[in-house]
Amino acid sequence: MPTRQDVINFAAGPAGMATDVVEEYAKDFVNFQNLGMGVGEISHRSKEGTGIVNRTEESLRRMYGLPDNFHILFMQGGGTEQFAAVLYNVYAHHALYNPNAKKLVANYIVTGSWSKKALNEAQRLGFPCHVAADTKELTGKYGCLPKDSDLNYTPAGETSLVYWCDNETIHGVEFNEPPANIPKGAIRVCDCSSNFISRRIDFSKHDILFAGAQKNAGPAGITMVFVRDSILERALVPDLHKMGIPVSTTMADYKLMADSNSLYNTLPIPTLHAINLGLQYMEKKGGLPFLEEASLKKSQMVYQVLDKYPIYENFVDSYARSRMNVTFRINNQDLENKFLVGAEELNMMQLKGHRSIGGVRVSLYNAITIEQTERLVKYLESFGAEHSK
Repeated sequence: MPTRQDVINFAAGPAGMATDVVEEYAKDFVNFQNLGMGVGEISHRSKEGTGIVNRTEESLRRMYGLPDNFHILFMQGGGTEQFAAVLYNVYAHHALYNPNAKKLVANYIVTGSWSKKALNEAQRLGFPCHVAADTKELTGKYGCLPKDSDLNYTPAGETSLVYWCDNETIHGVEFNEPPANIPKGAIRVCDCSSNFISRRIDFSKHDILFAGAQKNAGPAGITMVFVRDSILERALVPDLHKMGIPVSTTMADYKLMADSNSLYNTLPIPTLHAINLGLQYMEKKGGLPFLEEASLKKSQMVYQVLDKYPIYENFVDSYARSRMNVTFRINNQDLENKFLVGAEELNMMQLKGHRSIGGVRVSLYNAITIEQTERLVKYLESFGAEHSK
């Protein structure tokens, strides 16, 4: 049987975690801080439980150099819950200052499956929506980013928010910087779930960012939301009713979560503790500068060998290629199946592409080391050389 050291887990999420972190967490799951109880058995409102919340926030603030005018919220429901949450909270904020807030339009930049799902949720909930750009409509595929000239926003004063997904996990597309020319007064909303904690962020160009933990941060179960403090100012519920603006569910209310230190209900404290252990581990490795350099190096190693052999087909334009999720096809289905089987025989696991598009997907999250990437590259080289003759 393979050991943990033998296996490379290239899963797109839930993703692998550093063994040092998993081993430390395992000890704490049995006996946390010599309490005679595991971290999964303590109250979220206890001194120890709130300590985990506070320490995790401190770790994130320190790692990102987060400005003081941002709150960090720990929420549940995954990134999918945030598709709706951002709408409820943004419109409640606009309603405090704009009596016509109900008519403001949410703008979406669609570059793949996840931004498309966010748009679909907004439409399902009945919010006014506009597609500022859809790269599949522009080019026939989700494998590129819109040019500045492609971005067709609604005018300033009529736009509630502009939404984009920073890294499309399924299609392997990543923004290099936030979209340009966002209308003045629009709230800038970024889903950074799958490239969270992989590079530095200019918070002056963002108002709300959210990320599920299960890619780069730790186990699934918590979504981290960074929200500018000013957005927590909002109209009262009776006023929202009068204006015909939908009111947030309790658990999606950013103001309520901020006021309760993310502890309005039972937060999964064990998950948050695992996240903080991971953050501490990554800080010791060198923090975001180290992680950014490593992610770029790993992805370049893989793309170089894919570009070398004609049997590998990458449909993402070079300037839009993701550092986190390298997606490609092999130009023969039998060969693709053979490649995946061969990878598993070498203990390289979970390389199969998303069920919606198939192919191969190499997820290079923080727990994947340079050495593990080199093992994959060696296999890609040998397979490519053998089958490109």
